[in-house]
Amino acid sequence: MILNKKNQLFNFTRYNLFWRNDAYLAMTGFSKEELLETSCLELSIEEDHERVAQAMKIVKETGYLESFEKTCIVKDANQIVTQMAFVLMPDKQRILISTTDITNIKDHEHELELVAHFDPLTKLPNRALFSDRIKQSIANAIR
Repeated sequence: MILNKKNQLFNFTRYNLFWRNDAYLAMTGFSKEELLETSCLELSIEEDHERVAQAMKIVKETGYLESFEKTCIVKDANQIVTQMAFVLMPDKQRILISTTDITNIKDHEHELELVAHFDPLTKLPNRALFSDRIKQSIANAIR
């Protein structure tokens, strides 16, 4: 990603990705030429736009952000969940971003959550979920 000369980190609608490696191209399905015409914000789902702006504010203030998850729009309007790390380069004009596709991990987490809280045969909530909801209800009633 390249920033403007005024060091504005927040405006992703105008500042495009200027370099990407072959692994990123494979992950997104885009060509180098397509990514040159695409901004970071355009590759984020709308629900993540505010979070992306907040993340960039943190990078500007601290110089880095170790872990940030967002849903990216890839080729043919498909989506992947990514984990990203950001480092503000010494020239304060560029950000190095390391991106990992964690879609499969998130899918497995969701499956484990279902198995942990719902009966696999009937799909009804199990004791663990019931117990958790009771504890939440008691905590809310006490407040």
